Amino acid sequence: MPSRATFVADVSVTQGAVRVYGTSNQTVTGAATVPLGQLYASPTPQSVGIEKLDGPQARYQVSVRPLPVAISGASAPAVAQAASASTVRYSLDGDTTVSFAILDATGAVRRAYAPFAVTSGARSFTYDGLDGAGLPLPDGAYTLQIRSADPYGGSNTQNVPVAFDSSAPQIALTQPSSSTAPSAVVITDPAGLAYDTDVVAGEASARVREDSNGTSTQSRYTITPPSSGWTSASAVTVRAVDKLGNSTSQTLKIAVPSKAPTGGGSAGGSGPVGTGSGILRGTATMRISAARSTGALVRGTGSKIGARVTVRLRIAKALARKYRLPVDIGKASTSIGGDRTFAVKVRISKTAAKRLRKRSSTKLSIVVAGGKALRSSVQLRR
Repeated sequence: MPSRATFVADVSVTQGAVRVYGTSNQTVTGAATVPLGQLYASPTPQSVGIEKLDGPQARYQVSVRPLPVAISGASAPAVAQAASASTVRYSLDGDTTVSFAILDATGAVRRAYAPFAVTSGARSFTYDGLDGAGLPLPDGAYTLQIRSADPYGGSNTQNVPVAFDSSAPQIALTQPSSSTAPSAVVITDPAGLAYDTDVVAGEASARVREDSNGTSTQSRYTITPPSSGWTSASAVTVRAVDKLGNSTSQTLKIAVPSKAPTGGGSAGGSGPVGTGSGILRGTATMRISAARSTGALVRGTGSKIGARVTVRLRIAKALARKYRLPVDIGKASTSIGGDRTFAVKVRISKTAAKRLRKRSSTKLSIVVAGGKALRSSVQLRR
């Protein structure tokens, strides 16, 4: 069967004028290339219409030739999994033989497909991201090259950028600092090509919140604990899926501290205080004042501006019975400030101070409301 191609007529007129009938009628008085449209080459006879115009005797030469088959409108998915089938679509303006190849960033051919004959029109080709040995190509950017070699010796090439991403996102989970503190999640897409990660967190009443995108390939999330706080039975499973379906999951067994941080000091000293309240985090420091102004100054940080913080000074039950005192001998409240810090001075009642001064020293506990058995023991001395 004769091959269809786009032909042109090269016309050279040295005297007079001629009209050439192609895709449009064109008058030529010198040299011109006139498009003739798609024609079949020999053996099917084709004719080119040329009319001599009035005037001097026309003298001219005409030669007809095919143009190389053009490749146009080529498009393919910007990124795909290497082992998955993808489709490139393209158009040809003539009958030709096409071949496809995948080139890496250096221009080296990583996969070459056998050439095959196609006719003019809209066409498609299915390819994948496997190399010549049938192994998935490494994640990254590549070029899908389309080459045409037509029956008349013409050739053309069109390059289409493609990329392959077969790697699942990476998950990094961190332990919460306390039973009421959040757990941090960082999701990273190592290839950075199919980034647009969906994240699902698993503890029934835990909630996941996206904090920010640190980079174009990384997202940070916070998993807040259940309202009752993390327990030793808590575990969080995070599953991350990118927009190509590459997925992974990771489970974090929550390690809740069995005891709160403790610290002690004598009058005028300082030490760390546990921060177990759901609205508190970081550390607090305390000072026990002199006997004439007995009490504690408790400082700390909180995550919720304006939240109330209640601090109690507590003595042992046996000591409370002996001196006919309540267990809580001092209590004070304050709010977390705009800079997310708080400071509150807790004074001991005059009655408690008077009775406890009979002792050479008294062991006190400083308790931050909301804490789970979180105390700091100090020695109150006369």
